[in-house]
Amino acid sequence: MVGPYMTAIGSIEQELQRAISIWFQCSPDYSKYPPVVALVFSDKTTGIAGYDLLLDNFKNCDLVLVLFKKENRLDISLVNRTNGDAINLKNLQFEPAQLKQFVETEAETRPFALAIGSLVKGELVLTSTRAPFSPLLVSQYQIK
Repeated sequence: MVGPYMTAIGSIEQELQRAISIWFQCSPDYSKYPPVVALVFSDKTTGIAGYDLLLDNFKNCDLVLVLFKKENRLDISLVNRTNGDAINLKNLQFEPAQLKQFVETEAETRPFALAIGSLVKGELVLTSTRAPFSPLLVSQYQIK
């Protein structure tokens, strides 16, 4: 029998897998703004249900984002380092130059915001899913 927590993980994965790409944005001033990794959706409403579930279940967890490079795509795992639970998304498009700049600028152990958004005229517009909105903070990233 699958418990409610595992059902939530499956629902989060199903909703967030609808992302069309992943975006990496360095912080212009870390004392004011964290770096951002965003799942990009086709519009500003897609992904909200999955992101809210993610916030409900992972908000206060010690998280690491593991990136698996697959030629011109990324698979990602958002892992709770306390208990090993993970959200897995596969085959996300990304801009190699963005990832390269992110890795060169942002230390692996520097916390960053994991958010959702959409592209408007080629620019990332983040989606606030709640009021007041506080994004999911991730402790570090790793590239495999």
